[in-house]
Amino acid sequence: MIKVPRDGSDIVRSAITLLTKVNDEPIVATVISTNGCPRTAKLAALRETKRAFQIRVAGRGGATDKKELRNLEEQMDQIRNID
Repeated sequence: MIKVPRDGSDIVRSAITLLTKVNDEPIVATVISTNGCPRTAKLAALRETKRAFQIRVAGRGGATDKKELRNLEEQMDQIRNID
């Protein structure tokens, strides 16, 4: 999550879209939501994390393991703990 003033959000959104690498690692960065309230931003991030997990699992025919579920829970806890 990135916190910026409302009038700077378009510039930040554009910059995120143009990112191709972080620490020399290729990435695909997308903006999943723009919110004025931290609570709403957290909810959007949690929904997107869950959706991405479901897509990965569905791509493997629904198979998952405890390690993968633990990783999902850790990701969701990190989002919940953002101030």
